[in-house]
Amino acid sequence: MSSDLDDILSKYADKLVPDLLDEEDGLVMPNLSEILDLLKLRESLDLKELVKTYSGHYSEFLAKTQIKKAPSEFVGFVIPLDSFLPLPNPYGAHTVYINPDNNNEVLTTSMAMVTNVVVRITLGDATVKVKLSVIIACLGTLERTTRTFDQMESDIKGYYTDAIRIANDVITAYKLTPGRHNHNLGYVTLSNRPSNVEALRFNAKSGKILQQERFAFHETLLASILHSRIMTDDEINNFRRIHLDASGGKDSFTPQLISKIYRAIDEGCNGHFDQSIVLADTYAEHFLRYILSQLLLIKLEFEQVEQKLSEIRSLNKLLTSIARELNMTHSQLRDSIDFTDWNAKCRSIRNGLTHRVLNPDVTPEESREAIRSTVMLTTKLAALIAETYPLAKEDMQKFKTIEWYNEQAEFEEEAAD
Repeated sequence: MSSDLDDILSKYADKLVPDLLDEEDGLVMPNLSEILDLLKLRESLDLKELVKTYSGHYSEFLAKTQIKKAPSEFVGFVIPLDSFLPLPNPYGAHTVYINPDNNNEVLTTSMAMVTNVVVRITLGDATVKVKLSVIIACLGTLERTTRTFDQMESDIKGYYTDAIRIANDVITAYKLTPGRHNHNLGYVTLSNRPSNVEALRFNAKSGKILQQERFAFHETLLASILHSRIMTDDEINNFRRIHLDASGGKDSFTPQLISKIYRAIDEGCNGHFDQSIVLADTYAEHFLRYILSQLLLIKLEFEQVEQKLSEIRSLNKLLTSIARELNMTHSQLRDSIDFTDWNAKCRSIRNGLTHRVLNPDVTPEESREAIRSTVMLTTKLAALIAETYPLAKEDMQKFKTIEWYNEQAEFEEEAAD
């Protein structure tokens, strides 16, 4: 167990069920990416030799091209991958961005060093050797002055974000290589790598490491452990009821529909913010269509409902149809379900992601707000249906996900205090 994990567990030990800390039976570790940190891959890396080698290549390039001014000090991060990357071992490359006003000046240099490590893993009574790949993604720029990690504390996350982009460029290049495909090799995000990340500063002129330190960029490990606590009797009963429905009970469709919003939440937690918004938007529209189908089935046959739904190809017409069945105006329905808020925080961003080529990166806050506005819209409409049709109250209760989402956020915020 790493010292970082020891610190996390001791800090939150009073909030954890003792069973989670039973090392005889095994520590609960539901987040598999954290295993990469526990394997201590960094201890198998010869960072000094890698830095020396590829700093030398970089210096040779600058001398050959007669570039007079270029970044010399770099910040890098050790990023373990989920899968093996069969490149030459080691592999390195650098990309320079020339000043458009001065061909003798490099503004930014990104450097990627890829190497393989072999670790021993005990599986039951057997010990096996496993080969994994690691990317050391580095960035040097003339705009950012040379500072120690303590001095750049407020900027370190920005450097890590740049390093993730550099690592993903390597992954993209491999995926686009003809004849190569590894669906287990996923793209890197800040949230889907281990909580603790090894960082280094080095000088490319001397080829020497100046500083090494570990940083924690998220608390996914803590959240994983907290959510592995023993389930209460109420939670077990709810699980059994939902499992029965999802497995083909009297209402197998509703759990499948609701699962879309949980997929959106998962994507957001894993750092895929654009996908989380698209999924949240999909859930919202599917929910609206589901509600209209249930309202129409009160007076029409299934085939007739199918035909009517197939003719509705705009969100505006969908809302108008629902409002008509509820004896409301279009505006009344929009106001009662906070449609304007959802449209601004989810649908409009989704439209940008799916229709515009040049679109700014989605932020974590935008992802959370898209999900929150979606569950608010669907919860309010479910409550409206239950109020209008009391017989549907039990079915609509299943869509009240906003309570779960708020409780989840409050629980994690309390744990982090």
